[in-house]
Amino acid sequence: MSPDSTARTVLSDALLGPEPERALRRLREQGRLRQWLPEVEALAALQPAGEHPHKDLWEHTLQVVVQSPVRRVVRWAALLHDIGKVPTRRFEPSGAVTFRGHAEQGALLFEAQIAPRLGFNAPARERIAALVRHHQRVTQYDDAFSDRAVRRLARTLGDGFEDLLDLGRADVTSRFPERRERALQRIAALRTRWRALAEKDAVPPALPAGLGHHLMAHQKLSPGPRVGALLGRLEAAVRTGLLPRGAAPEVYLQWLEQHPDPEP
Repeated sequence: MSPDSTARTVLSDALLGPEPERALRRLREQGRLRQWLPEVEALAALQPAGEHPHKDLWEHTLQVVVQSPVRRVVRWAALLHDIGKVPTRRFEPSGAVTFRGHAEQGALLFEAQIAPRLGFNAPARERIAALVRHHQRVTQYDDAFSDRAVRRLARTLGDGFEDLLDLGRADVTSRFPERRERALQRIAALRTRWRALAEKDAVPPALPAGLGHHLMAHQKLSPGPRVGALLGRLEAAVRTGLLPRGAAPEVYLQWLEQHPDPEP
């Protein structure tokens, strides 16, 4: 076993073990975190600067790991999700601290440095990078998100979208109960919306693609309300079981011939 894979195995065992917080603290005390994951060590060493306070990112990271489900890629993403805050920390004149672009920077650090160093395989590398890159998106959700935006985010993560939702929940560590509740409600709303869209999308369309063109050619019609009305009749016939869903265009054209609906 190569040194890189040994490091990955030891770190994975710590993340997936019964006491991940204690195991990670021990690895840091032993200097192995600095050796194997200097990006996380740098995060642990990043302290607020005087008049520019921010949360202790090491303690936050440990809490996110503990709160995340015991799944390998999610635990790794929890450990790495904020490593991009080290190079992106900026102090504003107002006293505020910003970490703009830290999610994208963290994903790049993982892909360019950590994944090759520890020997992650391609599927794990892609999944962890996607989780790190998009971990903020779930708590940014609100009702203004279009169905298209939700579908696009879910499509980006593929079968890892549930992992992203779980990572988002784990990342809620505010000491203010109302802030925690608002964030958790947004994530729950996104999960409900995504599942409803997935259920809707799983149902095949009532009519085959391009049926309108077949209909116009068959009945010598031009685009307009008449075509829409005939397609509406066919959709209604599918919903009531008079016609099968997603059949060949000829099935629907024949049905219209057998069930004429004279134009008003």
